[in-house]
Amino acid sequence: MVFCSGNNPFLRANGFSVWYPGSSNPNIVVVGAMTSTGQKSNFSCYGNQLDVVAPGSNILSTILNNDLAYYDGTSMAAPHVAGIAALILSVNPCLSGKQVRDIIEKTCQKVGSYNYSITSGRPNGNWNNHMGYGLVDAYAAVQLAQAMNSPTLDLMVRDGNDDFGIQPNNTNETIWNSPDIWVRNQEDGLLIQEHQNPKYFSNGNPNHIYVRVSNKSCSVSSENEQLKLYFAINRTWLRWSSSWNPILPIGQITIPQIQPGQEVIISIPWNVPNPNNFPQNSSTFDGSNNFSLLARIESNIDTMTYPETGEVEGVTNNGKLRFYANVKNNNNIAWKNLVIIDVANGNSTVITLKNLSDDVQNSYLELIKENNETGKPIYEEAEVSLKMDETLYSAWERGGKLSQKLNSTSDEQKKLVNDNNVILDNISLNPNEIGTLQLSFNFLTQEITEKSKYIYHVIQKDKETGKIIGGETITIKKGERDIFIADAGDTKEVDRNQPITISASQISEPAIYNWYDTNGNLVFSGKDLTIATQVATKYKLEVIANADGFKGYSEVEVKIKPSVLSAIAPNPATNNVNVNYKVNESGSAYLMIISSYGTTNSSNNYILDINSSETNIDISNYPIGFYTVALVCNGQIIDAKTLIKN
Repeated sequence: MVFCSGNNPFLRANGFSVWYPGSSNPNIVVVGAMTSTGQKSNFSCYGNQLDVVAPGSNILSTILNNDLAYYDGTSMAAPHVAGIAALILSVNPCLSGKQVRDIIEKTCQKVGSYNYSITSGRPNGNWNNHMGYGLVDAYAAVQLAQAMNSPTLDLMVRDGNDDFGIQPNNTNETIWNSPDIWVRNQEDGLLIQEHQNPKYFSNGNPNHIYVRVSNKSCSVSSENEQLKLYFAINRTWLRWSSSWNPILPIGQITIPQIQPGQEVIISIPWNVPNPNNFPQNSSTFDGSNNFSLLARIESNIDTMTYPETGEVEGVTNNGKLRFYANVKNNNNIAWKNLVIIDVANGNSTVITLKNLSDDVQNSYLELIKENNETGKPIYEEAEVSLKMDETLYSAWERGGKLSQKLNSTSDEQKKLVNDNNVILDNISLNPNEIGTLQLSFNFLTQEITEKSKYIYHVIQKDKETGKIIGGETITIKKGERDIFIADAGDTKEVDRNQPITISASQISEPAIYNWYDTNGNLVFSGKDLTIATQVATKYKLEVIANADGFKGYSEVEVKIKPSVLSAIAPNPATNNVNVNYKVNESGSAYLMIISSYGTTNSSNNYILDINSSETNIDISNYPIGFYTVALVCNGQIIDAKTLIKN
C-alpha cells in the first residue's frame, strides 16, 4: 500500500507529519514530494512517518475532458512509488510486501542538502525527516529484486540489515554480527529482540537463542529443513568444523513451513557451559561473553550454494580453509560474534587471536567504528586503549612493531586509539599460537554527550592478501550517571627543594587517583602527592571511577618562586652583616656590594652557596655610607636592597 504524505499547510506549519491513514500504519509506504532540483517540495508534509520521496512538483498529468496539465502535490509523487512496486513484483512475484518495501527504501538516493543519518526504528539505512530514505530509484530497485529471485527453495539467515540473501554477500563486511541471531538470558516471548551476552546459570536455567529464518524464494519450504546451532570459544578466526562441535550442536529443530517471502523466528534453549569446565586463564576466557554462535540451515533441496572448501577463488595461500568465506558465500550460514559492554558492569573485553594453521601467519587488526553511526565516535568520547598480552606483543614485535593511528604509553604493551581505521600491523603468530588483546573504553567526563550506544569492530585481515580472516563486534552501552569533575587544584609556587603536597579534590564515589609527569610517566597513585620540586613543572591528575571506569583529567602547575634577597641584618651595621637569600632558578649566584652614596666608588663580590639561605659578610673595612647589596644569578641582577654602614 502506497499513500501520499499530504499537502496541508496547517499540518506542515504545526509540525505534524502526514495525513491519516499514512500516519497510523507501519505497513504503508508514505511518500513525500520533491522538486526537480532535489529539494523537498514546499507543500509536502513530512515527519516521523515519512518513508521516501518522489517527483511531485510540476508533474504532467491527464485531466478531465481529454486534456493535460501540470500539477503539484504528494498525490503526484505517490504513483511513482506504486509503479516501482509493480516493476519489482514483475521480476520477482514471490516477494512479500515487507520485502518490496525494504527494496524501495534501501535503494533510495540520498539527494538534496539534507543530513541523512541512522534513526531508531528505521532499519533500511540513513533517514531524514524531510526526505525519508531519499529519492526512489526504480532501476536500482528492479536490479535488486531480480538478484533476489530464487526459482528453487532458498531459506536464509541474514548476515546484516542490508543482506537480501544474494550469494556471495558483497554488501556486509562485518558478517559475524547477524541481526537474525540473538541471545536472551531468559525466554521473553520475543518482546525484546536485542542480543545479550550468554550467561551461565548454576541453577541450570537456560538462555534462549532466537534465530530468524526467511524464505526468499517462490517455493514453500518442505518442513524437512533443519536449523542447527553451534557455539565456539570466541576468536576472530574460526574454522568449520574444527573450531565448533558438529557432533553435539547446541540444538537442532525442524524448520516449520515458510511461505514465499515470509519468515519465522525459532527459539532454542541453551544451557551455557560452566566456564570452570574449560581450559582457560583470566586473560582469554571469562565465561560470560566469550562465545561465538553459528546457525546453519541444512536441507537436501536448499544446499550450500558454494561448497565449503575455502574462498571463492579457492583455498588460501597456505592451503587452509577460512570460516569467514563460508559465511560470506552461503546464506544458509550465519555467525554471531558480538560482545556487549555495559560499562556499569565493566568497561573492557578480551579479543583472542589464534593461528589455526601449521605455518607462521602474518595478519593485521583493523579497528573501526560503525560506518553509519552518528554523534561522537567512541574514540572521541572515551579513551580507547588496547593492551597486548606477552604472546601477542611478541608476535607484533617479530613483525616490526608497526601501527597506524595509535599513541604509545609508558607501558610498551599498551596503546591508545586516536582516530578511526586504527591498524595494529604485521602480527606474526607462530603455528597454533594464541594471543589476546584487551580493549578498554574509559569515558571521559569532559567529552560526555547524550549518546548512549556505540558500535566498534575489530577486523582481522591477512597481511599478504588483505582479505578478511574474521573479526568481532563490540557494542558499548554508556548508561546514565552523575558526572564528576577532576580537580588538581590551583597553581602552586614553592622554593626549590621545598616539599609540597598537591591534592586532588575527592569525588563523591570510590575512585583511583593517578599522577603523571610531563612525559606521561605514572609517578604516584593516591589523592595526595608530596614532592620536593627541583624545577618548575606540571603534573597531570587522572581520576578513574571504580564503578564504570569513567575518567576525568586535570593539570596543576608547580612553579619555582623567583630568587630573592630576603633580609639584611643588622642594618645599619658596623662590622658584620647577615644576608638572607633564596636562590631558586639558578645554578650559580653571588652577592655584589656596590657603594652608592657618601663613599668612594667600589664593588665587592661574594660567591654564594645556592643550597644555603644565609651568609655573613665582614664590612668593618667599608667606609661609612650607603651601599647597594645585589643578588646576581646567572649573570643577572635579580634583587637588591640598601645597606647602611655606620
